[in-house]
Amino acid sequence: MAKVLVVDDDPVMLVACQQLFLGAGYQVLGATDGLSGLEMARKERPDLVLLDLMLPKLDGFEVCQMLKSDEKFQSIKILLFTARKDEEVIRVSKESGADAYLTKGCDPRQILDISKHLLAGGKSD
Repeated sequence: MAKVLVVDDDPVMLVACQQLFLGAGYQVLGATDGLSGLEMARKERPDLVLLDLMLPKLDGFEVCQMLKSDEKFQSIKILLFTARKDEEVIRVSKESGADAYLTKGCDPRQILDISKHLLAGGKSD
């Protein structure tokens, strides 16, 4: 069973995403800010991190860069999940090492589909 860490400072979004992954049979962890998300990822070594961009303490880009630049954690798949959808955010997402990027408000099945694809070794464009 794959382990997923959801990092989002919006408690409603955090619980909704956790329930989505639980319902699909994943083991699920949660964090409400970038720093605790980074610490939990390092400690628990999830298979996938669903990572909000706008977070207190460390933003999603920083968390992503820190995990992807460390050999011990490079294999963790990171799906950035944010309300922002401008070209700059998409560019910086790729530069920070994110494996995929999704805009909030998408169909929840899309989150699961992309997550399954990443966990199976796929990469998003």
